[in-house]
Amino acid sequence: MRLESEPMSTNRTAIRACGVVLAAMAPAWAQEAGKPATPPAQSDAIGKIVAAIQAAEKDLQSARIEIATTGLCAPGIEFQTRGVLHVLRGAQPAIHTLVEISFGDGIKATMESAQTTSGITHYEDHPAIGAIHLHFEPSIVSDLEWAGTVLDEAKLPGMGDRRAKAPLGSAMVTELRRHFEVQLDARTERNGEAGQWLAGKRRSGLEDADPELPLADRVELFVRQRDHALVEMKQWQGDKVVQHIVVEKLECGLEIPASKFLVDGRGQPQREVDQYKPMWDQIEKVLLQAETESGEVRPSKRK
Repeated sequence: MRLESEPMSTNRTAIRACGVVLAAMAPAWAQEAGKPATPPAQSDAIGKIVAAIQAAEKDLQSARIEIATTGLCAPGIEFQTRGVLHVLRGAQPAIHTLVEISFGDGIKATMESAQTTSGITHYEDHPAIGAIHLHFEPSIVSDLEWAGTVLDEAKLPGMGDRRAKAPLGSAMVTELRRHFEVQLDARTERNGEAGQWLAGKRRSGLEDADPELPLADRVELFVRQRDHALVEMKQWQGDKVVQHIVVEKLECGLEIPASKFLVDGRGQPQREVDQYKPMWDQIEKVLLQAETESGEVRPSKRK
């Protein structure tokens, strides 16, 4: 097993990026340096769609989401993911994510995570590092959540799960609007279901902050009418689809047993994350960066 603190190979970088895309619906589309101003959302048609999604999300107490993703990672490697996200709100909030990733060159990986009031339990298995089974104490999770907000990133467990916080996809629509000129499309159905297609070209003047990921020049997405859920998103580079996310199944208001938030270590002993140098080095690097940018110390160091 390799023990470097930085990403250990191109495949490891790609696996990380693709896993985040699926598990968190984090902004792999937000590759530009800086954040352009958010367009007005209260008085236009797109804003009304976002508001309807947010209203539906507010009432959700639980959700189970099956998601499939295809696309390209650096350097032009095709990938496919399939995963399931469980979200539980209320007195005992919890999140569980299981992602299976495969690449065009035959490499496969698995990532599973559960976040509860006891912290995060994380399992990961891929050729770059082998199998690991880690636990993050609640104080570390709080630090990472804070850093995720400061840096507007979600590249490590605990830094923020946008799909979990917005299970029907409102955060994704909002993020896409920052980077694409999203407008109503003429199409109003998908696979026989009523809804609204949205589409738009990339906003001008935005730079590519991550040359290892393909930069899309246009996007299209579909919001289903019956449950106000974002169920499909495509990003294009010319005539090539560089990312395609499909919600294959969405169940809301279901009972989710506590056992669903237990992560199977597949025979690997569980270690505290500060005992695993590669991950711990990345955590420390992110927290120091957040402290520098915010001018504040991390929550666990405050009196």
